[in-house]
Amino acid sequence: MYSPPEPAERPRDPLAAAMGNASLLGVGYLLLGRRLLAALNVAGTAVLVILLTTVAPFRWFEVLVLAWWALVIAHGWQLARHKPAKVRKHQVIAFSAAVIVFGAVGLLRFDASRIDERIVGARAQGSCAEATEAMDSRWFGHYVADAPLMTREESTREACHRLRTANENLASSLSGEPKATAAAFERFASVRRDLPGHETMATVVLDGFLHRIPTPEPCTTAEIDEWLSAHAAGGPAPERSASAVARFASAAYRSCCDKLMTSKDWTTARTWYQRIVDRYPADPRAAKAKAGATKATRALEPAKVQSLLDSSGSTQPSRCKTPGPYSANAPYGPGHEPRTVLRR
Repeated sequence: MYSPPEPAERPRDPLAAAMGNASLLGVGYLLLGRRLLAALNVAGTAVLVILLTTVAPFRWFEVLVLAWWALVIAHGWQLARHKPAKVRKHQVIAFSAAVIVFGAVGLLRFDASRIDERIVGARAQGSCAEATEAMDSRWFGHYVADAPLMTREESTREACHRLRTANENLASSLSGEPKATAAAFERFASVRRDLPGHETMATVVLDGFLHRIPTPEPCTTAEIDEWLSAHAAGGPAPERSASAVARFASAAYRSCCDKLMTSKDWTTARTWYQRIVDRYPADPRAAKAKAGATKATRALEPAKVQSLLDSSGSTQPSRCKTPGPYSANAPYGPGHEPRTVLRR
C-alpha cells in the first residue's frame, strides 16, 4: 500500500534562532516554525516595554528586560539544537532583524543622552525655555531606549511649570495685586523644597522681577516692600528680594503717601509715613515723613472728635466723658487761654 512521504523537517539553525530572538520580536521562533512562541515573545516584550516607560522607569527594571532578552536567546538556541543545520538565509534574516533593533536602540539612547545634556545645560543657565524645547523634542522611542534617563528630567518640566506660574504672579504683583506677591514666593519656596537643583532657574525669574522695580506706581512698590519686609525670613528668595527692594522703598513710600494725602486716605498715609521714620531713620526723607505723619494725624483727629460730639441718646456729648485728642488745638491749662472752640 502506498503512503505519501513525510514532509521534510524544517531546518534548524541555532545561531539564526538565537540571533532572531535577540531582536525581542520573536523572529527566531518564526524561523523555527513556532508561531505561538513568537506571539508570546512579542506580547511579553510589549508588556515589559509598557511597564518600563510608565510605572517602572528604573535601572533595575532594565536589568529585568535584559534577563528576558537573555532568556529568549537561550531558549531559541536550545530549541534549534535538535538536528542543527546551518541555514544561510535564516542567518541573514536573523542578523538583519537584530542589527535593526540594536541600531535603533543605540541611536535612540545616544539621542536621549544628547537631549539630557541640553536639559542639564539649560538648567545650569536658568533657561526654562531651552529646557522645555529640549524636553518637547523627546518621543516614545527615547523612553523605550532609556526610560530612567528620560523620566529623571520630568522634574525640570514641573519646576518650569511652577516658575512660569510664579512669573505670572509676579507680573500681577507689579500691576498692583498685593496677594499675587505671596502666591509667587510660595511657588519659589515649593521649587526649592520639592525640586532641588533648579535654583538657578528660580533666580533668573526672580531677577526679572527685581529689575522691574521700582514700578511706575509708587504705592505698588510700597505694597511689595511691605510684604517682603514682613516675610524676609521666609527663605532666600524673599530675603534677597527684600534687600533689593529696600533701596527704592523709602522714595516709594514717600511718593505714595503724598498721593494718599491728596486722596484724603489719612490712615494709610500716616501708617506709611511712620514706616519711613521707623525703618529708615537716617534717610533724608525721614524728617519730611515725620512731618507728613503729623499732618495726617491732624487730618484724622477732627473726624474722631466730631464722632464723639455726635453722640445720640444723651444730652452730654461722648467727648465730655471720653475726650479725644485734637493736636491742632492751642495749649490749654494754667497759663494758657482757650482759643479753639469746636461747635456741634
